[in-house]
Amino acid sequence: MPQENAAKEPDPVPKTKHDLWHVWKGMVARCHRESHPGWRNFGARGIVVCKRWKDDFWAFVADVGPRPEGHVLHIKDRSLGVYAPGNCEWIPRSGERARAAAETGVPSQTVLSRILAGWKPEDAVSRPSRGLGGTDCVLKATGTVKGRELKAVPVAHGPLRSCWKKAWPMLRLCLKHGQSCRFDFFVGNKRIAKLEVRG
Repeated sequence: MPQENAAKEPDPVPKTKHDLWHVWKGMVARCHRESHPGWRNFGARGIVVCKRWKDDFWAFVADVGPRPEGHVLHIKDRSLGVYAPGNCEWIPRSGERARAAAETGVPSQTVLSRILAGWKPEDAVSRPSRGLGGTDCVLKATGTVKGRELKAVPVAHGPLRSCWKKAWPMLRLCLKHGQSCRFDFFVGNKRIAKLEVRG
């Protein structure tokens, strides 16, 4: 266990060049700076960095130890509301994605799909997706699809996840043949997403 008053160990590497510098900066920023994209999932929820780590980068380095390759820093118990010795661990990056999906309700593949569809990054990671997959949706196509000229023609109807699955093969065909096309996803009269390629 690290001692609260442990002396700093000299390090020949300047802290800004240290492997953990950006880990520490990101942790402090998302907990203590409202302008940071991660604020809504950390600082806005009352999660802070303990004084020992917030005030002293080298104390943080001494406590967490070296980062294993492909790992990220994770809070063991978010209900405690603090990044602190004993409440953090290094976990594989894939594990962090799974935990983040559970905490925000937005799977990483959904985030990628949303960004490809033109969503703003902050909306892609923050809008809950639970239950959205079953939402009744109409998929409309515009452009040249399978050799047909279409203009906002409905090509699929049903659960949103089903419409996504139907759109991707058609999108790949457009890419393969260098054709321009756009797929709009509507719930009622509101377009909630789009996929577009230009030949």
